[in-house]
Amino acid sequence: MIFRLIFALIFLILLYGYFIERFLVQKTKIAFNNSFNIKFAHITDLHFSRETKRERRILAILKEESPDIIFITGDVVNYREEFVAYFYLKKIKELGKPVYFVFGNWDYKIKDFKKLKTDLKNLEITVLEDENTVYTKNGQKVNIVGVNDPYTKRANLKKAVSGIDKSLYTILLSHSPDIFYEAKEKSINLVLCGHTHGGQIKFPFIKFALFVPSRYGSRFLCGLFREGNTTMYVNRGIGESRLPIRIFARPEILIGTI
Repeated sequence: MIFRLIFALIFLILLYGYFIERFLVQKTKIAFNNSFNIKFAHITDLHFSRETKRERRILAILKEESPDIIFITGDVVNYREEFVAYFYLKKIKELGKPVYFVFGNWDYKIKDFKKLKTDLKNLEITVLEDENTVYTKNGQKVNIVGVNDPYTKRANLKKAVSGIDKSLYTILLSHSPDIFYEAKEKSINLVLCGHTHGGQIKFPFIKFALFVPSRYGSRFLCGLFREGNTTMYVNRGIGESRLPIRIFARPEILIGTI
């Protein structure tokens, strides 16, 4: 009898994860710094296969919040064969905001990676591959640095920060949080990343999951981390990989200010 009850409970939790939680988008708002009056949106791990109410909710939040900048930190791809998020990203670009993008580990698995890069360029999305640029608003300048995926050991942060003005506030876009300690050594102010999906299927009330694709395990599972002058936010992301289920790891969009 007890085994039937346990099986029934697990079955109900799985149904909840498939039909409900993975569509319950959480909007997280954090003021990281109040010096620049710059608002940004951070999206990660779309794992886009088709537009559902979840993706429409993301668009609605972007319209409501009207951020100055939109950051996307990789894994827009969900299948290896083709890039199917083109028209969804086009809707994001049509909001009229600059969009900055770095690649995630799933993006490199696509059949035609060169075409993916061309499509992003045609959308006028700024792709940063171990590169940096400067964003300016009302005379205020901040560095935006983007690295290739650290999880697959493609990131070269030394190259990415080459030539930056170290007196400026610096935001690092990285798919994986594994770059945190290297970013701290480089005195990066803010690291924005995803990759972990918040565990995707995790235990309630604690930051622990049985499987986390990170060399640090559950240490950087999700949320806010600070050491020295470096702050990192690990976003739980939007989509899923492998299993279309989220349990105690709601999809998330970050609205931040600096």
